[in-house]
Amino acid sequence: MCTDQLNDRAHSKAFAKITMLTFEIDHLKYELKSGITPGISLEETAEVLECTKTEYAVWSHILELIEKQNN
Repeated sequence: MCTDQLNDRAHSKAFAKITMLTFEIDHLKYELKSGITPGISLEETAEVLECTKTEYAVWSHILELIEKQNN
């Protein structure tokens, strides 16, 4: 696999991860708003939301670095 192919795959994986984290953040916000958090407390759901937001920020940074490298 050449470097360009590897860079394209890395970009695609980072973009996909960010997309899924966006869905997860929206879902966690909905759970908190509705008060329905199956299996865990509202406080635990809020903690999961904050961790997911942090993970989103990290993956966004990774994607930005990949994009800068490709230019």
